[in-house]
Amino acid sequence: MRTYLETTKQNRCLDKLNAEAASTIGEMRRQNLTLRLEYANGHERWSLSDGRRIERDVAQHMLAGGGLIADNDALFPHSLNQTYRARNVLNQLKDRRI
Repeated sequence: MRTYLETTKQNRCLDKLNAEAASTIGEMRRQNLTLRLEYANGHERWSLSDGRRIERDVAQHMLAGGGLIADNDALFPHSLNQTYRARNVLNQLKDRRI
């Protein structure tokens, strides 16, 4: 069982992740940016299309939150896509038609 201090620390970390993810997705919408995944030296490297680096845990939190749509450009079947766009009203309508 977790102590009060452990739970508080975990909640602060989640609050920070939520804030960073929401801020980044908002920035992606405002500037029409994409989130890109690259592999360098065997490691994932996440960045926005304007060159800003995104921490791995923030990128994964953004993906899990459902605020992004994949461009379906994975290198191999059953692997992560390499480009993601912020979900907005126009691409939500497009998704419903498919």
